[in-house]
Amino acid sequence: MLKSMTGFGTATINSSQCVISIKSLNSKSLDITTRIPLLLREKDIEIRNLIAEKLERGKIDFSIIIKGSIGQNTSVIDINAVRNYYKQLNDIAKELSIEMPKDWISTLIRMPDVIQISDVLISNDEWIEILRTIEIAIDELQEHRTAEGKVLLSDVQGRINKISFLLEKTEAIAPEREQNIRNRLLKELENIINKIDFDKNRFEQEILYYLEKQDISEELTRTKYHCDYFTEILNNKDTSKGKKLLFLSQELLREINTLSVKSAHFEIQKLSINIKEEIEKIKEQLANVL
Repeated sequence: MLKSMTGFGTATINSSQCVISIKSLNSKSLDITTRIPLLLREKDIEIRNLIAEKLERGKIDFSIIIKGSIGQNTSVIDINAVRNYYKQLNDIAKELSIEMPKDWISTLIRMPDVIQISDVLISNDEWIEILRTIEIAIDELQEHRTAEGKVLLSDVQGRINKISFLLEKTEAIAPEREQNIRNRLLKELENIINKIDFDKNRFEQEILYYLEKQDISEELTRTKYHCDYFTEILNNKDTSKGKKLLFLSQELLREINTLSVKSAHFEIQKLSINIKEEIEKIKEQLANVL
C-alpha cells in the first residue's frame, strides 16, 4: 500500500488545557519544526526523536499550546533591584527637580529584571500524559496519510495499467514498422545496387547492423518489465516506497524516450507521447508519497 506524506493530527489534554497539533507536507527528507512552551524546551530532542521514529519523512510542523495549569510557575520580585531603581530614580528626581511619582510601585515593577520568573517544572506524570497525547496526534496524522495513500494508489495503478495498454498497441504496430523499414531499404538499394561496386558480405553485415540498431523490442520488453515491477512494489506491504517508485518512473521515462527516438514511425511516436504524459503524472503523484 501507499502512504501519503500529507496529513494532520491534533489531540488535547484536560479539556483543551494543552493542545498538541502536528502537520506533515511532502519533502525529500525529514524536516521537523517545533513550537513548544519554555517549560518543555528540555524535552525538544525527545519529541523530535519520537516524531522521526513514527513519521520517517516529510516536512513536519509540530506545536504544543498550553493554556491551563500544567507545570508549576513561580514569580519572585527582586527586592534589591527595586531598592536600587528607587534610589536612582529618587536621586534623579531631586537633581532635576522633577516631581516624585505618586505610584512608585507600578513604576518600579515595570523596570527590567525586577520580576524574576523561576524555572517552570512539569511532573513526571504530566510528561507521560503529554507523550501519550503526542502519540495520539501522530496516529491521527498517520490515518490521514493512509487514507490519502489509498487515493494515490488507485490513481498511480490506473496510469500504469494505461501505460501497459499503450505498450500493447505499440507492440501490435511494431511488425508493420519493421516491414516499412525493410521496404524502404530495398527500394533505396535497387536504385544503387547496379551503379556501384561493393563487398556484398560487408554490405549484408552493415544492413543487419542497421536493422539491429533500429529494433525497439528491447525497449518494449524492459518497459513492460518496469510496469510489472511497478505494480509489484505498489502492492507489497512496505509503507515507505516513494523514492524507489520515483526512481523506477525515471527508468520508464528513459526507455520510452529511447523507443520514441528509434521508432521513426508516426503512430508509435504518438503512443510514446501518451505514455510519457502518463509517466509525468505518476511522478507528480509520487512527489507526495512516503
